[in-house]
Amino acid sequence: MLNVVRPVRRMFCAGPLLLCLCFPVACNTASGAKAVATQLAATATSLAGYYGALHTELVNTDQLNTLEQGLSGVPYDAATRASILDTAAEIQKRADLANEISTLAATLTTLAGSTGAADASTAAGKVAAAAASIKPLSATLTSPVQAGIAAAAQEIAGAVLAHKMREAAAKLASLLDNLNKLYTAEEDVCTSVNTQYVSVSGDLSGALVAGGQTDAAAYTATMAKLALAPYGLTAKIDAATQARIAATAPLILQQKRADLKASQLVAGKAMEDALTDIAARAADLAAGKPLPGGVPTPSLTTVNQWAATLATK
Repeated sequence: MLNVVRPVRRMFCAGPLLLCLCFPVACNTASGAKAVATQLAATATSLAGYYGALHTELVNTDQLNTLEQGLSGVPYDAATRASILDTAAEIQKRADLANEISTLAATLTTLAGSTGAADASTAAGKVAAAAASIKPLSATLTSPVQAGIAAAAQEIAGAVLAHKMREAAAKLASLLDNLNKLYTAEEDVCTSVNTQYVSVSGDLSGALVAGGQTDAAAYTATMAKLALAPYGLTAKIDAATQARIAATAPLILQQKRADLKASQLVAGKAMEDALTDIAARAADLAAGKPLPGGVPTPSLTTVNQWAATLATK
């Protein structure tokens, strides 16, 4: 009897190992899915921050237009204001969608838990609802793209609950492909939001400087500090020198306006690259292709830093 029991015991103990040996694709899919989900969580969080910064610019543009009305007496057109606020609301919906995708990605890294599948299914449902609520900001955004995000999210929920990880990976790839298309279709709109904000704020700043409505002494001290601070020196500037330094304000405004436009373009391109990268990795995962070791998160520092500059304003 011992000769019969021992082989059975060995087979039982080796079960988990044999599972991975017999089904390496399943094991690789699970580990790859976790790596991709981790990267997706970071990418989606940055996307939410990017949209959040654009929302801030739109809110600020609305307020700046009101300020301009007070300064110039030219009425702030009601239709223009409604358009700005509608765009702000739609941008916020995209930030909400990105946040829900980040949450979904986080749940996909913890499927082994007792509530992991249910949590992922709930998160996927919220992604679908967020996607269904948005309206196009550009004529190039087609309804199948929006519907594709919502449908893929719902299908992810079903696949996760059925423990069909390869199918879930395929649906995640579809979701990210459509998210990438959404972002690309509206990239020009995002750029125009930033351009409008820079234009209005720059024009108002220029008018205030030209009208002598800014603190020339404070500006002079700030500019002088750039040269003196590294050496522990403090400015004490006479009136004539102060006037010459103050006269550079229009040039600094012009340079800053160019910098603000350029920085958004760089951040927008970095965001596009990150979305393209994670969509490609999800597609590789769904196709059973090997992923690079570690699946490093692409650098989103540029996006995060740009978004942070708006968050502090």
